[in-house]
Amino acid sequence: MNKKNKIYFGASIVSLGVIYLVISSISKKRLYNKILTAIGGATLNINNYDNWFNPNYYNGYTNGGYVLLTEGTVLQYTNRLNSAFGFFNDDEEEIKSVFRSIPDGVALSQVSEKFGAKGYGDLRTKIGNLNKSEINMIGKLLSEKPQYRQA
Repeated sequence: MNKKNKIYFGASIVSLGVIYLVISSISKKRLYNKILTAIGGATLNINNYDNWFNPNYYNGYTNGGYVLLTEGTVLQYTNRLNSAFGFFNDDEEEIKSVFRSIPDGVALSQVSEKFGAKGYGDLRTKIGNLNKSEINMIGKLLSEKPQYRQA
């Protein structure tokens, strides 16, 4: 075997190793996602609750058969969230505390509307700027809440 053939042979072995690692990684990711879906972990994805962050979502539940938050409660949650979002550092515990207190998706929509109306920005975008573990925690909290509460 000459030097050129040895280089080709070595490059082939390295290429096969890389291909094996890529295929292995993809199959593990697929298996992980299947397991996550089977045990209900996929509901932790906060994108599943984007409609709850829509300020108009709660308007479909204003016909009297559903429980809405009072204006004062919405304002309290809004102000707590605004003070928890800092310029350099966010108070993640306070943010999680507010999300634990919000009873359902309709209430979150009310808070999201007030948050934007007060000029604090888009609540969903602010949540999206947190680190991944905090976003997942908020997704977990939202997964435990109903879409609405009936009166």
